[in-house]
Order: sequence, then C-alpha cells, then structure tokens
Amino acid sequence: MNADLSFLVPLGATVLLEVLTGFLLGLRGKKELLLVVLVNVLTNPLLHLLAGGVYVLAGREWMRIAIYAVLEPLVILAEGWIYQFGLKVSHPYCMSFIMNLVSITGGVVWTLLSH
Repeated sequence: MNADLSFLVPLGATVLLEVLTGFLLGLRGKKELLLVVLVNVLTNPLLHLLAGGVYVLAGREWMRIAIYAVLEPLVILAEGWIYQFGLKVSHPYCMSFIMNLVSITGGVVWTLLSH
C-alpha cells in the first residue's frame, strides 16, 4: 500500500511562505519561527482534509471553495490565539492574518500557473 503524500507540497509551501513572512514581519527567534512551523503543521493538513472531505461527500468544486471560505478565517483566529502565547508581537491576530494572506495568495498563484 502506498501512502498519499501529496499534501506535503502545499504544506511545505505554506510553511515556507509563512516563516518567510513572519521573518519579514520581525520574527527572529528560533522558537518563534519553530512555532510558526508547528502551528502550520497542525492547521494546514486539517484544513485541507476537511475541505477535501466536503468535496468527496458533495462532489461539487464550489463546495470545496465555500468550505475554505468558512474555515480559513477560523484558522486565522486559531493561529492568532496560539501566537498570542508564543510570539512576542503586539498584534498576533494581525500577524496570523498577514501570514495566511501571503500563503493563500501563493496557493492561488500556484493553482493558476499549474493549470
């Protein structure tokens, strides 16, 4: 039996984009950047698993897009909540929003270029 590891590409891209964005926004500590990695390793596969499950159950592409539109703000809030305890920033929710906006934009650009 072969494992489907296709989720690793978007996960790796998300981690890379969000760590780079965090660095550009002032995160310099190894523990801070590691927290960004760990948070994304938790939230990214869960988000895609839920969106994929909705697509499989509903069979409609617009449902997958709709579930991302519903879940992504929840991811931003959850990550911001975690960041307020682990990052020394004054606006953890804003940082979460910006990092996710960059990774979402990267994902959209990748999708458009690869199709």
